[in-house]
Amino acid sequence: MSSKTSILVLVIELLGSVVANSDIRIFGSILNAKWILTAAHCLKKGPSDYLIKVGTSDLSSGGTYHRFWRNISPLIELEDEIEFSDLTQPIELETEVVGEVDAVVSGWGLDENDARPDNLKYLNTSILSDQQCSLSWGKRYWSSVEMFTLLGSDSGGPLVANGKQIGVVSWGTAKCGSTQPAVYARVSAYIDWIYNVINS
Repeated sequence: MSSKTSILVLVIELLGSVVANSDIRIFGSILNAKWILTAAHCLKKGPSDYLIKVGTSDLSSGGTYHRFWRNISPLIELEDEIEFSDLTQPIELETEVVGEVDAVVSGWGLDENDARPDNLKYLNTSILSDQQCSLSWGKRYWSSVEMFTLLGSDSGGPLVANGKQIGVVSWGTAKCGSTQPAVYARVSAYIDWIYNVINS
C-alpha cells in the first residue's frame, strides 16, 4: 500500500532555463512508472514548460526530476520511467462511487500568511453528502463527477480513502476556517477513460 508521501508529485512550471527560476504551480499523483494524474485546468502551457519532481516530502531538498513527453489533460506522460522506492510509489484508483467516507488530502498548501511550507502537510477530512454540497454550491455542483470536503489542498493533489485515490483537488477554497467546501473531481467518473489512455 502506498504511503501518503510516496504517491504525491510536484508539477513545476519552468520560469526560466533552470529549476532555481521555477515555480510550483500544481500537484499530482503517480499512476504508474510513466503516467501522472493532475488537474486538467492547471496545464495551460506545453510539455517543455514543466518538470515533475517525485520522491520527496521537502520542497527544498531531495527528490528526482522527470520531463514531460506529452499531456492529455489531466494526464501527463513522462519521457522516462519513474524508479519506484519507499518514497516513490503509484496509487491505486477507486473504481466505484464513494459516499460519505473519511479521507486524507496532502500537499504544500498556503498557510495563514499565504506562504508555502517546505514540509508536506496532511489533512484528515470527510466527504460531504450530495445535499450538503448542493446547499453550498447550488447549480455549480455536478454530483456525478464531483465531490466535496470541508477543507481542500493544492490543485491536482490526490484525495485518498482506504488506500485508494477517490478524487483530484479541483476548485474552491483551501483556506482553513472557510465555510465553503472544497471541490474534487470524482475519479470513478473518469476511470474507464483514464485506463484507456494509460494502457493504450
